[in-house]
Formats: sequence, structure tokens, C-alpha cells
Amino acid sequence: MSTTENPQNLAHNSAIVLTGPTRGLGLATAVHLARRPSVPTLLLLGRPGPALDKAVDQVRSAGGSPVVPIYLEQSDLASIRQAGEDVVRTLRQESVPLRAIVANAGIQTTDLNQVTQDGFELTFGVNVLGTYLLLLELGPHLAAGGRVVLVGSGTADDRRKDGLVPVPRWQDPEVLARPSHSQDADTLAAGRRAYSTSKLGTLYLAHGLGRRAAGSYTVDVFDPGMMPGTGLPRDASLPQRIGWNLMSPMARSGLGRR
Repeated sequence: MSTTENPQNLAHNSAIVLTGPTRGLGLATAVHLARRPSVPTLLLLGRPGPALDKAVDQVRSAGGSPVVPIYLEQSDLASIRQAGEDVVRTLRQESVPLRAIVANAGIQTTDLNQVTQDGFELTFGVNVLGTYLLLLELGPHLAAGGRVVLVGSGTADDRRKDGLVPVPRWQDPEVLARPSHSQDADTLAAGRRAYSTSKLGTLYLAHGLGRRAAGSYTVDVFDPGMMPGTGLPRDASLPQRIGWNLMSPMARSGLGRR
């Protein structure tokens, strides 16, 4: 289901899809895009509820872009397919080409025991499988010369020695998609390693999409660095969340990784 009313009724020449628009990097990106003089139509894909409603209001008040909320639960394959259909329908209704897709939505969990609606391990299911399916749905509708931006992370580097996040451990995707696929599945380290591994998967996904695009659109991976204060570790324990938020001075000094 989507909301397609456009109270501002301003002239616009293209559309940009953004996932995870309700906080942190996603919200900041949406606000920045809304202020652009080109006035793109912004399709904000997120979970229905007060957070999405608030984000839509904030983005609309930031600039002249028409803003269209579209409901997406990225841990549910049926919801992803429906969101894809809603995006395509909105593009036709608004008569605008799809210029870019910013796949910002992501999650980090505390272990490997949580699952998506379809039974996949939650971190891999949202960060890799969910993103992949959404891009399969929308990629064919990108305008020539369009752009896909995936949000990556320096934690994907298996040569790291900073000790902040366990290095990724890549396996067959069919293995990574299973919950409790490692001996340390119940530990915090397993959840963090699942995150870094999913970000390595994001790099692999970018290469695969780039080959499939065959020059019709570009695929980039953006690493924003460490971002304390965001909702990324929202499933962590209270002490862990407090510690994460207290790391802001370190992030501002250029240390650490997202």
C-alpha cells in the first residue's frame, strides 16, 4: 500500500527511491535531496507508522520536493514485492523516470537466532537478500544512466585489526541465510560478525549488479564511517546501546567504522 497524494503539486523531472528514511543517514539524505534545486520526487520506503509519518513531514518541510511514502518491511519478501509494485505504479502516476535508488535500510542484531518473515537469518535477510530482491524489482525501471547506491561499511574488510567488530566470515549464501549457522550463534560476536559479513555481501552484490546492468546504470557502495547515535544497534542490550552512543567523540575524530 502506498500514499501518493502530492499536496505541493510542484514541477519535477525525476524520482529517487530511498529505503530506511526514518532516522540517521536515511533521514539526513532525504532532507538533503529535498533541498536540491532540481526538485526530484522522493519515494520514501519504510515501515508504516509514526516514524515514517514524521519523516515524511520533516522532508516535505525541508524543501520543494514532492514526497511519497511507500510501505516497506524489508524482512518480508512479500512486502518487498508489493513495495516494488507500488513504486512502479507511482512512477506511472507521476509520469517521472526513476533516476536513482539509495538502498540505505539495514540492521544489526545481537545473535544469529532472529529470523525474517520467511525464515532467513535476520541480518543477512534484511541487509543482503532484502536489498537484492528490491533491486531486482526496481532495476528494470531505472532510467538509462541511472544510479544505484548501496550503503556499505569498512567492517567488510577482512584485513582489519581494530578489534571493534569481528572480521567477516564469508560462506555460501545458502548457509549465511540460515539462522544459528555458527557455533557462537548465541553470542554478541556472532551478531556483529553477521553484520560485517552482510556488508561484505553488499560489496559482492554491487559487483554482481554492475555486471548485470551492463552500463545501463551505475552501482556504487558508500561507506559513511562509524555512525553512533543512529538506530543501527537498536536490538542490542541497554549497556551496549549506551556504549554505542558514547562513541560519538571517537567517530567525530575519524576513528572507527560503521
